[in-house]
Amino acid sequence: MRVVPIVPAAGLAAALLVSLVALSPTARGDDEKTAPARWGGLIKEKALPKLEGSADAKAGGSTFAIGAFTNAEAWAAFAKDAGGLPDKPTIDWTRQAIVYVVLRANTNDLAFGAWAPPGKDGVASLAVKWRMIEPFYMGQVPAVFHTVDRAGLKKVTIAVDDGGAARPKELGSVSIGD
Repeated sequence: MRVVPIVPAAGLAAALLVSLVALSPTARGDDEKTAPARWGGLIKEKALPKLEGSADAKAGGSTFAIGAFTNAEAWAAFAKDAGGLPDKPTIDWTRQAIVYVVLRANTNDLAFGAWAPPGKDGVASLAVKWRMIEPFYMGQVPAVFHTVDRAGLKKVTIAVDDGGAARPKELGSVSIGD
C-alpha cells in the first residue's frame, strides 16, 4: 500500500459534490464483534503509532493521518490500543480493507460524509465531515473508518468538508490495489 498526496483534480470535485447529496450519519455497529461498514468517534492517542501505512496530510492548519488497514494483524494491534473498536472484525482481508482518516488533535469532530465507489479507472473517493467544535479530549483524537471492497479498487482519494468551503479540501490518496 502506498499513500500519496494529490493535486486537486476537477473530476474529484465534481464526484464529491454529487456524492455529498447522499450524506449519511456516522454510525457505530450494534454488534461489537463485527466491523461496521463505517465508524466515527474517538480513539486513544496512544494507538496512533500503530496506524498501518499512515501518511500525514494538512488542511485548514490541522494535520490528518490517512491510510488503510489491509491485514488482520495490523488491525488487531491498532484496535487493542485504540479502544472501542473490535480487535477481530468480521472482514475478509483478502477482499476488503479499512480506510481511515484521523485528526491528529485532541479536539474537533470527524464524521462520515460520503463514499463514491470506484469508477472504471479504479479510483474511489471518501469525504469526511469536519466540525471544528472546541472540546478537549484528553488522550483521544477523532477518527473515521470505512470498510471498502478491494475488487476493482486501485486507490481512494480522501477529502474533508469543514462546511465553510465551496468544496471539500483534498487531503491525498491511499493506494490499495486489487
